[in-house]
Amino acid sequence: MKFLFVTTVPITFGFCEQYIMDLKSLGHECIIASSDIDALKDLAHKWGLNYVYLPLYRGMNPMKDVKAIVKTRDELSRLKPDVLIAATPKAAMVSMIAGKISGIKNRVYHIFGLPFETAVGLKRKLLLQIEKLTGKFATGVIPIGSSVLESIQEQKIFAPAKLHLTGLLTTGGVDLKRFDPDALKGIGQNIRRQHGIKDTDVVIGYVARFTQDKGFIDLTEIWEKIKGNNNVHILLAGEMDSRAPLPNQILDDFINQDRVHYLGYREDIESIFAAMDIFLFPSYREGFGNVNLEASAMRVPVITYNVTGCKDAVQNNITGYVVPFKDYESIVLKINELIDNPSIRKKFGEQGRSMVQKYFTTKIVGQNLIAALNTIIK
Repeated sequence: MKFLFVTTVPITFGFCEQYIMDLKSLGHECIIASSDIDALKDLAHKWGLNYVYLPLYRGMNPMKDVKAIVKTRDELSRLKPDVLIAATPKAAMVSMIAGKISGIKNRVYHIFGLPFETAVGLKRKLLLQIEKLTGKFATGVIPIGSSVLESIQEQKIFAPAKLHLTGLLTTGGVDLKRFDPDALKGIGQNIRRQHGIKDTDVVIGYVARFTQDKGFIDLTEIWEKIKGNNNVHILLAGEMDSRAPLPNQILDDFINQDRVHYLGYREDIESIFAAMDIFLFPSYREGFGNVNLEASAMRVPVITYNVTGCKDAVQNNITGYVVPFKDYESIVLKINELIDNPSIRKKFGEQGRSMVQKYFTTKIVGQNLIAALNTIIK
């Protein structure tokens, strides 16, 4: 069979590598389509795949959307894939409409997340309508995980018969060879020493884009409540989100404080996790929260909000703590509990890695997606 995978930007394919390679190994033809021709070409070459450039973008412009639909329709008519799989809202909307026009039999919307959850007013209504429109033209919908499924069922966005979910996670997962706490222990210790962090100090880590939805403001406010403990440090990795940037002053004020260590954007986040004792991720919503899984794989206990995506990736009181949204008092209580009890940190860390090994390796997650596809493809 011929599969065409579409995302708005090529970097998103990083979450899809396992199941695309699995489908390729089964003898299927796999093609990737996206914007940013240079990055797309490089990725296709790396994976040994054909590619198609599409004029996709993340903004809102009806004229550009129409042009993208026409271009996608033309490419679909030329390629005639047996299965069209699209992820990310804009790519999915454009692809599902163009796929219907082109007569593609199997049109799958793979939902990575729900932007409408943190939107308000007219924008929220518009994003909900886009989801409904996309679902109308899709023949099947695969949510990334169970809480995304619960949210879309609550909103009644898609026809129930179109929804398909196999396993706990359908894209991403964790490469346990890369996220190996034993192999990276020395690197983590070096990072701590480079920043003057003692072995007896406790490091709270945060890895994300710096934006409100990722809980960056929450992080700064929580720090104000715990920084009186001179043995606690913050290790911060990431960069400002260009789509929803925070005022530069907020970042500057935070990273210039004592015991806040800013590492910038890092590709080697596994090394950063190796330097942490606790991972704090107060994100407002996620598709699933792979970063929580990566922390668990590195035997780092996680504290996160009880929100879509994040709560799926943490077993409360087993691999970390899931706390009510914006309940800073609960977060501070749980942080202090972990600071004061190294044995609990160790226990949660061990149980976290075991959880990832059982449910969330890249191989298992890739198999989940293929199993879900098999319930849709005709």
